[in-house]
Amino acid sequence: MKKIYVPQRELLRLVLLWATLMSHMTWAQTIPDSQWAHVGRTLAITTDGNIVTTERISQPLQFGGLSIDGDQLVKYSLQGDQLFHRGFIQVGDFIGGQIQGYNYEVLGGLRIAATTNGGLVFLGASSLIGKVYIGNVSATGNVGVRPYVDYVAPGPAQPVGVPEKMIGTPDGGYLILAFDYTSKSAYVNKYNVNSQLEWQKQVKYVALGSANPDPGLTKGQAVINTPDGGYLVAGYYNGSGNDTPEVGWVAKLDGGGSVVWQKLLGNLQSSPGGESIIEMQSITDVIVSADGAGYALVGTGTATHRLRTALLELNSDGGFRRASSIDVTATRAYITLYRGSGGQQFYAVGNSSLQNGVDPQILLVDAATRPQTDTDQRRVVARRTFEAPGDGPLNSIGVAGDGSLVFSTDNNQLVKLLVEPPVTVALQLTQPSYNCQTGAITFNTTGGNGSPITYNAPGISRSSFTSNTGTVEQGLRNDPKPITITATQNGQTVSYIFDFAAYCRNTPSALP
Repeated sequence: MKKIYVPQRELLRLVLLWATLMSHMTWAQTIPDSQWAHVGRTLAITTDGNIVTTERISQPLQFGGLSIDGDQLVKYSLQGDQLFHRGFIQVGDFIGGQIQGYNYEVLGGLRIAATTNGGLVFLGASSLIGKVYIGNVSATGNVGVRPYVDYVAPGPAQPVGVPEKMIGTPDGGYLILAFDYTSKSAYVNKYNVNSQLEWQKQVKYVALGSANPDPGLTKGQAVINTPDGGYLVAGYYNGSGNDTPEVGWVAKLDGGGSVVWQKLLGNLQSSPGGESIIEMQSITDVIVSADGAGYALVGTGTATHRLRTALLELNSDGGFRRASSIDVTATRAYITLYRGSGGQQFYAVGNSSLQNGVDPQILLVDAATRPQTDTDQRRVVARRTFEAPGDGPLNSIGVAGDGSLVFSTDNNQLVKLLVEPPVTVALQLTQPSYNCQTGAITFNTTGGNGSPITYNAPGISRSSFTSNTGTVEQGLRNDPKPITITATQNGQTVSYIFDFAAYCRNTPSALP
């Protein structure tokens, strides 16, 4: 086991150079190197494509050798430059704020989520009494805070449960997924753009034949907006009521929070094979599937009595597609949709390698729809472990505005990877566009590197060698015959044989 280091902020930034190292990368598809790394243990991608995280800071006091710890919010550009930072978020005035200039009750353990208005929402607990607060951050960094539950304030119903997850919603508001220990059920609390509670819904799975009320426990660990304006909640169910994963659970809600359908993810009809997933034990993250017609969920699944990191796909109505074992570890997993250099879509799954302590790991999984008979191993096309100076499980993964992957860890590491280099396709000449009546012609190409192209075509008049448009001379029009058109780019020449007579027999009038 590696030692866990807790250096000063500046030293930690230097140590974060570990992100340029990797192991287990012997795949045709690659995962890029890191572009930059900063201190941070949470991740949100704002609507402008930039990156927000939280960083633990400490303020020493001038008496008693004490210090106060809390979180600050930091926003970085795609180049890693700091756009804004908000230090201690103060939420109280312990002992009346008698000592000017010192904060005594500040927020820590912040969780953040981007909103559609360009800003953020956050959840955190006060440093002294553990009271939970929610807040908004505008696109420019202005912060507003208020209690998550204010038991003495009159008015609308208060939100229920201990917050587990939060997301921005399309209307500019946000949603908090919580867990209520009294009812042992998930609660969904929906807020509008002004942070006013709109509605709250209890969501609990009721097993067939169970006692009334059902003694089981239903816990949500992930929630997303769905394309139809509703929500999908996922987590686990325990029939005995214990707060430990037993079988994966998922529920589809409509826009008002009512349950449309819900199901347990046991007894899966996966394809045969030693690595097939026969049951999901717990779901830790979910996204809309690559084809937009279902959902992709990741978590821990059972394969021949062994726990593995698994990817499960469902149709939009909850129907089963397939479940795949994608890694031998059974750590918490997170997922995002990622486009590779060739334009192909992948599920980028972040989990944690256990080969040398605990290190963040990224796997690229083919997102194309495949028959259930395909082997699981064919789907993982790349894998990369990022060796860290201390144990640090991956806790979030996303895609920045430039299309690159970003992840954060429990070891206070925020890492942005490089953008995938574009795949250069060789220059090709394709069939020209030709008007058989007027003689106007356009040369067409695909691929190339964007540099100027020089054309050559006998019997065609053009304004310059680099022009791809011209007019076929009368002699060639009176005696149409095949000609060879060439295109040259950076010293490389390609050709295309164009048969005027055959073209005009099949396409009498093209290119008006």
